[in-house]
Amino acid sequence: MSFTYEISARFHEVDRAGIVFYGRAFEYAHVCFEEMLTAAFGGFDRVFDTMHLGLPLVNAHASFGHPMRRGDRLLAELFVERLTQRSITFRCVITGQADGIERCIVHQKHAFVSFPDFQPVARPDAFTDGLLAIGMELPEV
Repeated sequence: MSFTYEISARFHEVDRAGIVFYGRAFEYAHVCFEEMLTAAFGGFDRVFDTMHLGLPLVNAHASFGHPMRRGDRLLAELFVERLTQRSITFRCVITGQADGIERCIVHQKHAFVSFPDFQPVARPDAFTDGLLAIGMELPEV
């Protein structure tokens, strides 16, 4: 299963060509990631303050298919692509809500670190439990 979040492409997000600036795809994927954390844990503060866990981004890349245009209603669907004891990689597929056409795919790899000192740590069981509680499918590696 995945986590889905609805996004609207806004006027201030488009470039001169009338399409959403490519960098916004990373922003949309991160917003979906944040909303997933809110659904699973009550937000970043709970992850930071209760689990003492940081999730810094260590790698991100995207592939683009169809332009996103001002006014498009988009669905950002977040999947756990890879999960290890030290990191988690998400795949965020952004599609048009009305037409189902894939606009882009964003991959984001986050490390598990202690917060606030940013030392590498093993994935806490509470993190896994939170993802499972909202129905995320977790491939173990």
